Amino acid sequence: VRFPHFLDVATYVSMGAMALLGISGLPSLRLQLLALGLILLFGLLYYFVFQSGRYTQNPNLYFGAQVVILALLFLLGSNNSDAFNFLFIMLCIQIAVVSAPRVAALWIALSYGVESLIILATRGTEGIYAVLFYSVPFIVSGFFGYTIQQVEQARDRNQHLVEELQATQQKLQELAVVEERNRLARDLHDSVKQQVYAISMQLGAARALLEEGSPAYGPVTDAEQLAKQAGAELTTL
Repeated sequence: VRFPHFLDVATYVSMGAMALLGISGLPSLRLQLLALGLILLFGLLYYFVFQSGRYTQNPNLYFGAQVVILALLFLLGSNNSDAFNFLFIMLCIQIAVVSAPRVAALWIALSYGVESLIILATRGTEGIYAVLFYSVPFIVSGFFGYTIQQVEQARDRNQHLVEELQATQQKLQELAVVEERNRLARDLHDSVKQQVYAISMQLGAARALLEEGSPAYGPVTDAEQLAKQAGAELTTL
């Protein structure tokens, strides 16, 4: 399944906007630079591996690496970690678009579980509300990605049907041209045959009017025989 271009744009915009929000919640420049590096790594993997289609060689490796990167972002302890959660949602949409439903459900559950554990570990019981709240967008992302997958597959099937229809129309046009040529050839054949028989009849009539000793008698007789022979050959065609 192809990943739609509008989701490419949404991913890059989300990376930029959520990176600014999430990084602004980190207390030190070192952590901010580390977060920026992780986000850039997320984007580079997306561009060079996912968007290029190389992820198909080992999708589990790609998705696992992205989950680890986002988990490290959460572990940095940003006051605006909800912004990083949005990147998790985008990743889950990517997973649901290109994976089988069961595989996508497993990866989404794993992503949700990793994020939930980090939230509970860093916030304690105060993070329970966030964990429950985040379950909704994770579920929605799965259904949204699956819907996009079905739409893309339907589009590909329709495109394939259109191409088959165009190929069939082309063949019908070629057959129509061949049929027209055959019809013209038959008409021409019948016309020539009729003309040859007419010539043969006229030569026969001319021969009957000539005396055998006439200088024209021999050539007319030969021409008549040739016309009859040509007519017989046309009849066999």
